[in-house]
Amino acid sequence: MKRIFFSLLLLTPILTIGQTMVGARGAWGLSGVYFAPTQFQQKVFGNFEAGLMLKHYQQKYVGFQGELNIVERGYRKPLNDWAFYKRQNTYLELPIFLQGKVQYRASYLILNAGCYAAYLIDSQEGDNLSGAYVMNDYDYSILRDNSFDYGLLGGLGLGYDINNITLQVEVRVLYGFGDVYKHSFVGNPTQSPFFSQSISLGVLYNLSNKKGKANFETAPIKTKD
Repeated sequence: MKRIFFSLLLLTPILTIGQTMVGARGAWGLSGVYFAPTQFQQKVFGNFEAGLMLKHYQQKYVGFQGELNIVERGYRKPLNDWAFYKRQNTYLELPIFLQGKVQYRASYLILNAGCYAAYLIDSQEGDNLSGAYVMNDYDYSILRDNSFDYGLLGGLGLGYDINNITLQVEVRVLYGFGDVYKHSFVGNPTQSPFFSQSISLGVLYNLSNKKGKANFETAPIKTKD
């Protein structure tokens, strides 16, 4: 407890200079897997994401945004002319972005570029041979499957400030470097990273001041006559 309290004391002067915002986000997206050798597949639509955000601007136009999310990613492969096998993974994801911002009055445009790390917390598989998808727990093997994922992601978004509250809409793309299946296991593909696209809505609260704007300009220095 003492270590946590001491760490917060160290962070306090950093977060109080500039602009600091906290909030939550929800997203809807699609995903698939880049298989090598190539395997025919169809994307999975309707993946859900939800999480918490922390945004900090030390400078007026450049800052950082970190998140802690629960995300879904999956893929589908054909079993016959009309039915598909489906694999759906759920990850605990930690992304961090370098964020650029261009603001005009209460509206602004953002550009995110960053990386992420994710850990598998649940996996389901099933098919729609009966007409609707019937999903069951995936038989996970530490020899065959990867539980850790990482990669790059970026996005473009719009924001609008309403007093202390900011609404933020973002379109985001992700490309993984961690394979879904371990390439060293006999019969597995040599590559199987996830890719995804999503659109999100975030709501943030400005901790910096009551007007929702941070003062990034230094006060003029007074000189004696």
